[in-house]
Amino acid sequence: MYKSVIKSFIITVLSVLIPAALAVYISDPYMLFHKHWFHKGKIYQNFRIQNYGLIKYENFDSIIMGTSMLENTSANEASEKLGSNFANLSTAGSSFYERYKMLNFALQTREIKHIIMSLDYIFFQVRKTNFSFAPELYEQNNLLGKVKVYTSDKAFKCIFRSKKCDFIEDNLDRPNAWLNTEINARRFGGFQNWLKVYQEDEQIQSAIAELRMQNTDYSYEYAAYKKVIDTEILPLFKHQETTFSLIIPPYSAMRWAKRKEILKDMLKPYAYLVKKTSKLKNVKIYWFYDEDFVYNIAYYKDTTHYHHTVNSLQLDAIKSGTHLLTLENMDKKFTDFITRINNYDLEPFMRQLPKD
Repeated sequence: MYKSVIKSFIITVLSVLIPAALAVYISDPYMLFHKHWFHKGKIYQNFRIQNYGLIKYENFDSIIMGTSMLENTSANEASEKLGSNFANLSTAGSSFYERYKMLNFALQTREIKHIIMSLDYIFFQVRKTNFSFAPELYEQNNLLGKVKVYTSDKAFKCIFRSKKCDFIEDNLDRPNAWLNTEINARRFGGFQNWLKVYQEDEQIQSAIAELRMQNTDYSYEYAAYKKVIDTEILPLFKHQETTFSLIIPPYSAMRWAKRKEILKDMLKPYAYLVKKTSKLKNVKIYWFYDEDFVYNIAYYKDTTHYHHTVNSLQLDAIKSGTHLLTLENMDKKFTDFITRINNYDLEPFMRQLPKD
């Protein structure tokens, strides 16, 4: 009797699991098993997941991998200027750990000629991941990661009701670019444009609230930066056949003017990374705080996100070999930066702040 019950149970389970597994494999909306059969011309908007399939199946030999600071960088422009076939796989808010897992997977999976990566000010985020990121997906034996992704409620909706999928056009020039969206475009051009949208724009409200803050000693924790650099950045550079162009995103002077007390601490990770990479021929670090646009808020839609023309300038710098941060010029560049921030006058903006 017990044997027949167990047998019936196994048959029942298999009769459910096998069709479900076949449906997952055939539909495969995130391209975890193969290129699309039924979603051709579309890719999943969440690149924390979709990058697996793009790395496995799309045709490129170089990668742009950053946060929102590089999402507006044109892969086509990079290919034209730098001579490779780039894809922009940038993911907004991605930690160094997430980017390390994805880039390490790419370097182990295929030949990568050139990687452009942003060096954001997040060195205190040891092994931090977004809730939708599945580190197991980017391991070599990654069946567990694929299963984890496809057991989510959202994935099932994508498999059985494809209209519920967050698909975008399969174009890896800059698929997650925000440059042309109205809510972002209207903020550029000057502080007066911020004030025009203040009542309806939460991001501008947040930026202006930042200006009102009296305590400029933000408690960023930089004690972990060596661990982040040693475990989530430096290991990538062992692939000596790959060129790494590391861009320090130039946030606006307005942002740093409210954080003067932490400027020296903020620069420590960069000094450490410059020293660690000074003898590596395949790694270059780019610094843009010498440029006047940093001190002109018209180039920013908030205190951090710059106009897409800056992304083009960054590509020009990589092409021409300018704007390099090196062991020889590092101290002077840091000193000049701190001096300019200390002399940056916030008062004209403070006088314009709307009343609560």
